[in-house]
Amino acid sequence: MQSTTLILLLSTPGQFLPPPTAEEGKAAAQQSGLALRVYNRDQALKRVPEALGFTQEYGEAGVSAILNCSPQTGRDLVAMHETGSLKATPRPEVLVGIIARHGEKVGAWVVEHKTDLADPGAWAAFEKEPLEYVHGLKALRKGEPAWKTIPREGVAVALALFVIGLVLWKRSRK
Repeated sequence: MQSTTLILLLSTPGQFLPPPTAEEGKAAAQQSGLALRVYNRDQALKRVPEALGFTQEYGEAGVSAILNCSPQTGRDLVAMHETGSLKATPRPEVLVGIIARHGEKVGAWVVEHKTDLADPGAWAAFEKEPLEYVHGLKALRKGEPAWKTIPREGVAVALALFVIGLVLWKRSRK
């Protein structure tokens, strides 16, 4: 009697499927990115349940700010948002981005100095070098004109270009 050997081919699912098209790959990446953003938002809301409006207003930066700060600082940032003191700063979306990037220490400092940051000059100085102020290396001065926060080199270059332009203009008029 002859025996017959049956060979089964075992394959992993999808092994014989063609590779995805560029559009399919892009759609999968978008779904993956969306799932990650939803997960991060949900984690932020677990930490600070009242932060939904804050995360909707400031998007991924708002979510990162909540996740990178302590729950208490996160609640304080949400309170600033709800009372309007966050919108009182010249560029609240940039401020939330700075907190998202640098975390708890900056977030707590911002909560403590929220009225100072409503001043345009103080805000301009803080925006340029936030960690200098947070770590106490510089004092934030309220009422300082925003133009004083521009580096002197920038003013010197602008003045030089103005003078050169004026000289060239006068020569062209002769």
